Amino acid sequence: MAPNAVNISARISQEDAEFISQLKIEGAKTPSDKLRAIIADARRHHRGSQDYLSCFHMMREMFAPIVEKVRQLEHEHDRHSELVNHSLGWLPDTVAFMVAFGQAGDDPELLQKFENGIADRIFGLMQSVLQMGITRHCNCYDSATVMRRMQPVIHITKLIQQHAE
Repeated sequence: MAPNAVNISARISQEDAEFISQLKIEGAKTPSDKLRAIIADARRHHRGSQDYLSCFHMMREMFAPIVEKVRQLEHEHDRHSELVNHSLGWLPDTVAFMVAFGQAGDDPELLQKFENGIADRIFGLMQSVLQMGITRHCNCYDSATVMRRMQPVIHITKLIQQHAE
């Protein structure tokens, strides 16, 4: 036992005991090891919600299984989607930005920074997706995925342009 360690005893339901016994945590075999790992993970998540970079690492970790599954399937089937790739990069950044904002102070000036940060991320994603529409066959699982959805966007863009003039 580690120095200054404290013994904790707790009663848990049979369902929770079965869950812990079946839970796979790297480097944790016993229920005590797993409980320590769960506490360490909770501590990381709590600290991770304090600033953007920590939030970003936490979100990348959360999305990692999805990214790995997509990458594995793409590799196995020799396919790739820029749309999926951009989305998987955009989501952790955007969610991390929002979570970190929740920990920011109460200064009303922060609202403008929050709005600008969200706008930067949304319009950045929009630009990258719109760039995929430049060619008829973008690099997606279905090459027409973006083009099929482009017409309403073009229509709205024209309306915005007319309104701005």
